[in-house]
Amino acid sequence: SDKTILFGALTSSFVENKTKLANNSFDIAIFEALKDKHLVDAYKKEGEIPFDPIRKRNSVLVSRDSINIFIVRGAAESILPHATNINEDKAKELASWVIEQGMKGHRTIAIAVNDSFNGNQYSVEDEEKDLKFLGMIAFHDQIKESTKEAVLKAKQLKVRLKNTK
Repeated sequence: SDKTILFGALTSSFVENKTKLANNSFDIAIFEALKDKHLVDAYKKEGEIPFDPIRKRNSVLVSRDSINIFIVRGAAESILPHATNINEDKAKELASWVIEQGMKGHRTIAIAVNDSFNGNQYSVEDEEKDLKFLGMIAFHDQIKESTKEAVLKAKQLKVRLKNTK
């Protein structure tokens, strides 16, 4: 949905600095998918917890019209178990969708919000409290230009490549 894209964009570093850094292709893709890019200007970023590969998520606290919204973005398995608005059947359906997207070579992220967040202080523990699942975004992850060369070099060095699918 448009709201999922908007909230996904609000969690990105790209919204603030508009620079194409090496590892923010998700951020750029989400921002480019926004139909109305000026919507992000209505929100003020109050703070953030950066992406952590162990937690597999990042989060931001934004405000709009004096209302705070805590947004969490990350891997489905790090978000869905904490969403209070989806039942076990819906969680299984979404997990199947993530697997299906993976088989197509797509990467996915989940977006959840706590739109009743009070105060300006927050912690990593808040990424797991009172979350409402908002939506999922799938990305087609292009094969990098350097991949073909790396595979050829590996073969020359007699390194075996293993497909994990």
